[in-house]
Amino acid sequence: MKNTNKIFANRYQGGFGLWYFIIDTTVHFENVLAIVLFFLILYSQEYNQIEISFPIVALSVNFGLMCMRNLTLELRQRKVTNKINNHQIDYLMITRKLKRFVPITWSDAKPGYILRIKSG
Repeated sequence: MKNTNKIFANRYQGGFGLWYFIIDTTVHFENVLAIVLFFLILYSQEYNQIEISFPIVALSVNFGLMCMRNLTLELRQRKVTNKINNHQIDYLMITRKLKRFVPITWSDAKPGYILRIKSG
């Protein structure tokens, strides 16, 4: 059985993660301006001095830079998330004959557990 109690601070998990990545990469003011410039060049005679490739190159460069930025931030966030999930805490295990603290990680903790968290 898969343990789903992990803390996920990162955004790009599964199908919704792909959707968030696409939105984070494409929805920027610079991209909107490049698309507007593309259509102005395409359908207007006033902007015929500008090459049609200029907004396409600007858009693709911005997409590439945003992809690198989002992936870098996501990898950094995954590293922090794994560090948190592997952090050692103490769980109070109470049975009929025994009451003691047992070391577990954050990813193994379940709702309702009595925990003792050491600083750091």
